[in-house]
Amino acid sequence: MECESINRNTDQKQFSDSSKRQRIGDDGMLQMNGPTYSGTAQYSGRSFIPILTSSNTFHSEDVKVEGHTLYKPLTDDTLLNVRNVEQITFASGMFHIGNRNGAFERNCEGFAIMLWKYADSSNRLFVSRSILFTNRDEYWAVRCRLELM
Repeated sequence: MECESINRNTDQKQFSDSSKRQRIGDDGMLQMNGPTYSGTAQYSGRSFIPILTSSNTFHSEDVKVEGHTLYKPLTDDTLLNVRNVEQITFASGMFHIGNRNGAFERNCEGFAIMLWKYADSSNRLFVSRSILFTNRDEYWAVRCRLELM
């Protein structure tokens, strides 16, 4: 399983040293000092990332070591609050897919985004939520939003 990570520092400003609000043009594009990003990046600069329900999107709040996590279908559109996340990791490989009841159905190749939080009680990081995408395009759309934050 391949992994990458992004460490987040919540004390840094999101895009620039300016305290002005980001402009969105009439065409729905985010206007910045430099390249213009597509409408999917409109959420950048906010602490919420939308994850839309699809047949290719799964989630787990009970992440286990060594890839034994069972992912259930994401049944509702979700806004992930990444403001209090300490670290975000990305993984690709084979994952266990279950049904809505939590019964194993199949193994599937996919891409996971794991949100890590710090637990004061144990003084450790833990995965608070993991989102699995079996569609590469959906994964990259969410990952690009995260990297723009």
